[in-house]
Formats: sequence, structure tokens, C-alpha cells
Amino acid sequence: MSAPRLEPIPRNPERRDYLKRASFRVFSGGRVVCHLTVGKNLADLQTRTRAFAEACAEIACRPLFWHQSEGWDYLGVELFEGQDIEALVRDGRLKPADAIAHVAKVISALERTLLPSAAEAAAQEMEQFFSWVCASPVFSGLDQQFLHSVIFPFIRSGALSGPQHTRWTNGDLIALNVLVDPRGGLRLVDYEFASRTHFYAEDWWRWRSLSKLPPEALDLPGSHMASTEPWLEAYSILRHAVLVHEINGVAVALSGLRPQIDRLVALAAAAHAGFRASVFLQPLALRSSNTSAGPQAGQEGLHAIEAIIARQQRQLQSMTARLHQREDKIARMQRSFSWRSTAPLRWSRRQLLDRRRQVSAPEPLPALYIIESPPMWDAAPASAEIVGWCLYPDGRPVGGIRARIGRDAVFAGTYGLDRKDVAEMYGFIRPDARACGFRIAYQLPVETAQPVALEALGDDNRWHMFAERFLRTGSQPRSVHDSTG
Repeated sequence: MSAPRLEPIPRNPERRDYLKRASFRVFSGGRVVCHLTVGKNLADLQTRTRAFAEACAEIACRPLFWHQSEGWDYLGVELFEGQDIEALVRDGRLKPADAIAHVAKVISALERTLLPSAAEAAAQEMEQFFSWVCASPVFSGLDQQFLHSVIFPFIRSGALSGPQHTRWTNGDLIALNVLVDPRGGLRLVDYEFASRTHFYAEDWWRWRSLSKLPPEALDLPGSHMASTEPWLEAYSILRHAVLVHEINGVAVALSGLRPQIDRLVALAAAAHAGFRASVFLQPLALRSSNTSAGPQAGQEGLHAIEAIIARQQRQLQSMTARLHQREDKIARMQRSFSWRSTAPLRWSRRQLLDRRRQVSAPEPLPALYIIESPPMWDAAPASAEIVGWCLYPDGRPVGGIRARIGRDAVFAGTYGLDRKDVAEMYGFIRPDARACGFRIAYQLPVETAQPVALEALGDDNRWHMFAERFLRTGSQPRSVHDSTG
């Protein structure tokens, strides 16, 4: 029997755990065996995966094995060979109506886990949610006061006002996570946040807000009495903001969520009479220079804000639909007989007429790497070492390592240092992964700022850049250097 073959699965490079967790397709004898996740602290993922698969067996990928060894966790799950609904609709291989039909099956399977619950249990889960939000660095200082005084009471009063139920959700019901195969089989994947919850109506918000689909495919089948309630939208925005921070970091969370945070304030302004009575907060509820206007004018101002937001959302949906149409047109053109039959002619033209392609600078090769030192690039020592590891997952060797700093300075380094930790993580695909560490000593003037390019010598005897940084030497971070106070 031949040894298993592991094929790396690309992951989101913006994730905090990008270099601490790896995913693979595992093949044995030409047959797909499973989806393998390797990393540290995967016990919560394993527990959620197993529980969701037990509750929703018809739409879940089955966990196959769980193994822990020397601090590393290995989770094997059924690999479903399908494509996500977002790509299928975008490429014109699935009509929006058919996409909704597939999602209806997912919703039906989730609804079969519905159970009645008590108001006390819902209140307890809500308070746990509020504590989780407050523990996030996304919100601090005055933001937390605003949450406690305005947002939390608004959400609490809406969430606890009616009969309570719980059901299962994967915690991220979006078009990217619904897979369909050519036979019509389907799976709901990604169980990182799967749970039984009172606030499962968030599924409707996530599908509508985060799926890149034409408007006719953005309304989930079925209905939930809270799916269009303002309190649920506020809850969903808060949960999404904290999750984005936990996954990608606070900078990404704040830069990408500004419109949704503005929407959260608009929701609060609509529900909170104090906004209209406050000298300081009235502009949030009333788009008018007349701060003495009454409550009716405040409502009109809020309606104007909501109309602007709705118009912008419609424009965005229209632009997205046009983009999908253009992508579909390009895809159909590239699948056409004329395009395929003229491919040799286009290749010949590039080879014979576009000689510049043959002398252009080599493209950086994709590499796995971590740079551990210097820890602060905006306050680095003038004389120190750049320390880390680098390897190519497809087996290409690294013949040397160097750093180009500024225009002319080149500092040769030492490659091949022992890295047992990397071998434990990537020994599956690179038996020689243990010898991938490097050190590059440099010496620069004090108080200088220079771009740094780290380069690896490839088997073509050419240097290929695998990482870029901007290095500032000095004793204080850039924010202090630039201070004028």
C-alpha cells in the first residue's frame, strides 16, 4: 500500500492562526481519504465538529479520527468533494432559484433540531454574550459605557420578549459554507463556531449580509419572527465584529466594519428616545442643523439615514450583480470552442512577440515562513539578526538566504538551522522541514528607516523574495518618534 499523500489546502492569510494551523486533503492510492487539520489547541473545534455532526448528520461532514501527540492535534473529517454555492452561482453553473432550493434543505435540517427553552436560559446565554463582547479589545472606554447604557438594553429587551427556543447552527451560515456536488448532494461546513443557541435567527442576517449573491438569492427560505427585528441586527453586528477581531485582529475588524458599526448606532438612535433629547447625541438621530427640532423631526432624520443606507446597499447589490455577469461572460468565453482552439496561437504570440516576458524580474515564489526577530521592526537595534524559518511546501529547495536592505545593502545569512517545531508541523509534506531555520546578521546606522526584502536562492540559481518588511532602527517605536508633543 502506498504512503498517504497530503495536498495543502489554501487558507485565509489574514487569519491570526495562518502559520499555526494547516489543512490538507489526504489521498491514498489515488483516492481521497479525508480532510486533515493539524495545529495546537484544536480540542474545541473537535468537540463542536462532533456535536454538530451528531445533531445534523444529513448535512454535516462526519469526524473520522482525533489524535494528539507531543502538543499537536490532528483532526480528520470527511472530505466532501463539492463546490460552494457562491462560486456556482457566480460562474453560472447554478441558478439563484436552485441555490435557494439547496439552502432550504439546510434550513430544514437545522430546524429539525429546534427545542423549546425557558426565558431564564435565554437570559443567561445573553449575559454570557455581553461578557464576551466586553472582553474584546474592539470596544473599550466610552464604547463599553455606550454598550452597557444603550446597546445591551436594546438587544436584551428584544431578545427576551417572546417564547424561547434553541436549535443548532454552524455559527457561520453563508454561501461559501454550503457545498453542492454534481449529484446534488450538499453539506454545511465550517464548525469552528457551531453551537446550540437561542439566537439562531442570526443565520438569516449572516446569509443576507455576508453572502456574495444576486439579490434574488439573499433571502433565506422559511421565516423567523426575529429575522428582521432591529435587535437581532444589532446582536449580529456585535457578534460579527468580535469574531472578526478574534480571527483576524483588531485592525482588520475596525477597518472593515465601519459601515456596520454606523448601522448599529442608527439602530440605537431609532430605539432610544434619549438620543433625540440629548444635545450631544441628537445629530446621530436627526440630520439637521436645528438642534431644537422635536421627536418627529428626529424620526424623519433617522428615516433619511436609513434611506441613504438602503440606497447604498441596493447600489452595492446592483454593482455586485453586474460584476457577476461580467465574470460569467468571461468564464463562458473561456469555455467556448473558439477560445480553446485559438489557445496555441495566443501562446505563440506571447513567445514570439512579447520578449519582455522572458527578461522580467522573477515572481516571488509562495513560501511558508515565520520571522521571529527582530520583534519590533519599527524600533529595531541598529546591529542585530533577522531570525526565522522558511520552506516551500511543494518540495523546492532553498539554497541560501539573504536580506536586501535599502537600495544597495545585501546581508548574506545562514540557512539550514535546526527547527524541530517546524518539522512537527510540516514534516508531512517536507521530510527535510527540520533544516529550514535561518539567521541573517545586519548592521545599519542608528536612526535609519529602510525597506527590507528577504530572499531565498531557488533551484534555478536565482534569488526570489519571500517576505517584505520596513525596518526602522532606534530605541523607540515609530509612534513615539513621530510625536510632536
